[in-house]
Amino acid sequence: MLSLNWIILASRVWITLAAFLSLAVSSAMSCPHEISTSANYCFTDYTLQFQNMLSSANKLCCGMDAETLRAFCQAYRTAVTCITQLRTACPKERHDKIDTVWGNFEVARVGLRELCSDDSLIENYAMHQSCLTKAGPTSEMCFHTHLRTATEIKFLTEVTTHKNRNEQFCVEMLKTIECVRRNVNHTCGHQPAVLSVILVKPMVRMSTECNYSVIENQLKTTKRPHHGQDAYISDKHSGSSRRKAHKGTEENPGNSSIRHSPSVSFIVSLFLVALIYRGRPS
Repeated sequence: MLSLNWIILASRVWITLAAFLSLAVSSAMSCPHEISTSANYCFTDYTLQFQNMLSSANKLCCGMDAETLRAFCQAYRTAVTCITQLRTACPKERHDKIDTVWGNFEVARVGLRELCSDDSLIENYAMHQSCLTKAGPTSEMCFHTHLRTATEIKFLTEVTTHKNRNEQFCVEMLKTIECVRRNVNHTCGHQPAVLSVILVKPMVRMSTECNYSVIENQLKTTKRPHHGQDAYISDKHSGSSRRKAHKGTEENPGNSSIRHSPSVSFIVSLFLVALIYRGRPS
């Protein structure tokens, strides 16, 4: 039985070989007659790997298998290269058909620019995959808490409540990113927390177009300063204490009269003195 390492190695070799063959074919071909069909063919493997990302048991932010992510990014880069080669092989007057197909993937291209730009990111992801899985349930809650959507957010998910990108959407995305980052930092440490920021953005469609630095500065300037809690007892609490004391007196009405009335022994003494005085002969 083959070991897991051999299986992983074989899958990587196959991905590399498929990418090489795709590039070789695309670079050697002349401009095809059915240019739209050829353009769509460039994204065949990408579409398959995209479905694998959606069907993954764990989400991208929360411990997805590193090999699933690696295969997807490789397929994405191969698709981009294939389209580029197709544009090179065809005259400019036919680029509109290529661009029509490419336009369908424009949102994905913007969202994946940072995620799939460097293989070292995936290696870093593989190192921290188990801890990201551990932090996963709490990280997923960040999306529901701040984006306030019933839609299950997996990968390049469109948040329907913010169909048009606006400032409020970007503010909520910033809060989501910070929520996940703090959770991962608490559970896994600083380096995985930095990585989590890159992982969260591609999960929500159009989120990479937000200018988070500007939004963060705006939130800092509008946030009211916190001066701490007051070091005195408010009227509300003092009033409550007075009511409580008054209530205690009402519950034990005899206590006050007992404390302020003359003692029983003193009254008895006065009574005896009076009797003795009356009994003396005049």
